[in-house]
Amino acid sequence: MHREYLLISNSYDEKTGIGRHTKSFQNFLIDKKKKHKLLTILDLNFISNIKNRFLQNTLFFFISSFLIRSKKKYFKISFSTIAPLSCDLIQFSSCHLYSLKHVGNLFFLKILFPQNIFYVLIEFLHYRNPNSTNSFLSEIEVERFKKVYGNTTAKCVVIYPRIHKKLLSAKHKSNYSIQNSECIKCIFIAYNPLLKGFDVIQELTELNPKLKFFIFGKDNLNVNNKNIINMGRVPLNEIDFSKYDLFIYPSKLDSYAFVLEESLRMNLIPFFTKEVGCGEIFSFTNTRHSLLINSKNLKLTNDKINDVISSVNKSSILISKLEELRNKLENEDYIDYFEGKLKKINKSF
Repeated sequence: MHREYLLISNSYDEKTGIGRHTKSFQNFLIDKKKKHKLLTILDLNFISNIKNRFLQNTLFFFISSFLIRSKKKYFKISFSTIAPLSCDLIQFSSCHLYSLKHVGNLFFLKILFPQNIFYVLIEFLHYRNPNSTNSFLSEIEVERFKKVYGNTTAKCVVIYPRIHKKLLSAKHKSNYSIQNSECIKCIFIAYNPLLKGFDVIQELTELNPKLKFFIFGKDNLNVNNKNIINMGRVPLNEIDFSKYDLFIYPSKLDSYAFVLEESLRMNLIPFFTKEVGCGEIFSFTNTRHSLLINSKNLKLTNDKINDVISSVNKSSILISKLEELRNKLENEDYIDYFEGKLKKINKSF
């Protein structure tokens, strides 16, 4: 069936304009010569110029709801919860209520803020809407929604996202390798280092002095460790991945984490916690367990890292499987994968 898509997004990225998830999906549609239209916050100039993010999102929700009423021929996909309730598919990036409850303290104070009441209400209405399909970025995110909102009668599906090659850094390694076994260059990318496990990074340098970390994402990061260098905020596609060996990502909460997928495709060996949704794709090649960070047992994690370091430049099953996964991500037809997942739960799609 020939289908036209309407992509709706309130997200904004300084480098790509619209968010990477939306921009990637648009590029995959272009590759397949699929007809589509965009309705983003950039299309509504008077909204995009508003500095107050809550006011901006509120206006976008109501105005976009009005504008798409005449777009009945399109299959309407939203890339955030700030979108019309009449969308056919909602791609949940994360669970706002779960984050409020599990990140930081003072939940009962935070939930009373007007913006949080609004976001949680819209999120709940989308999640429980039986007339649309809920798409999640990972299995772990499905469980987070269930924990705070319970079950839903809406159709639910996990569709792992994908970064389009045009949005990847051009500076990557030619293969998975360790350049100097006496000084392992590790990269850590996070705009919120504390949430993404900066404390674990600090502990790992004490356990293993060979590990040297280069931190990207935040300009003003208080670092007092000779093995940790803060590189500041740099756009992802401008980072020179060819300089590094490992990607260490001990995040405490992530529905997916594009940076993890990017590190794999840049030929860095990644390590991550079970809280990172993107880590689930490593199960496709049975490599997830070998790369999991146990934040409560960093000695075990350090042993895993040392095992990988000692074997990576030799014939390694792990490296072969990482190459297999990388090739799958790069060569698989993403739109066929996306539409195939929807057809399994919706016969009329």
